[in-house]
Amino acid sequence: MERDKLILVVEDDAGMRELICGALVSAGCGVVVAERRDEILAIIAERRPDLITLDLSLQVDDGLDIAMDIRRICNVPIVMISGRGLPLERLAGLEHGADDYITKPFHIKEMLIRVRSVLDRYVRPISRPRDGVAEAANSTLRRSDGCVLDEKLRRLSCKGGVSVELTETETNILAMFFDNPGRILSRNEMWLALRRLEHDPRDRTLDGHITHLRAKLRQTGCEDHLVIKSVRGVGYVFVGEATLPETIS
Repeated sequence: MERDKLILVVEDDAGMRELICGALVSAGCGVVVAERRDEILAIIAERRPDLITLDLSLQVDDGLDIAMDIRRICNVPIVMISGRGLPLERLAGLEHGADDYITKPFHIKEMLIRVRSVLDRYVRPISRPRDGVAEAANSTLRRSDGCVLDEKLRRLSCKGGVSVELTETETNILAMFFDNPGRILSRNEMWLALRRLEHDPRDRTLDGHITHLRAKLRQTGCEDHLVIKSVRGVGYVFVGEATLPETIS
């Protein structure tokens, strides 16, 4: 793990906090700790941490509410840590801005692997759709859980042979998700990649494209495999596994 990374550890249990901080320091990270909302927001403003580990069961504040507060002001990676392990609870964590969700009890090496993985996602620049039509002679295929996106044909094919035609923008959005699985993409990042323009918060065009894309996923029966979750106040995250694109002449 890179030694210049600063991790904000939000944990009010002294023993767990010591365990997490010790592991991160041993991995070469800088560490700063907090237990309350005001401390967390102040550290974000002053120190700009590279990642936050966030316990959901704090004594004073609710972790989900804190995550939403963080997402209103920045897009820093968040790894939630919680004793709540039910599927709906994990989805709630993702909807409130988590990049990953670790259920207690956990092995400390697993936490380090997950933290490193999330950091890597944010280091890697968001993939942009290809410019022009010169490259369209090749067909780039992206796969996720049995579903195949063909950029050249603008077609999504899913299990059972069902396929649906996509618009150019829908194709580019889905390719963006396939290239960045598990990474929260802000509306501004996505709009810059799609239109090379800053996103106007009053403009709901991108949300409209996502709504239409979700409807087409329902048509194919892929919605259970290709899940696009909204992250309140930020943007979207693709919850699924995707393979690297393959180019076929």
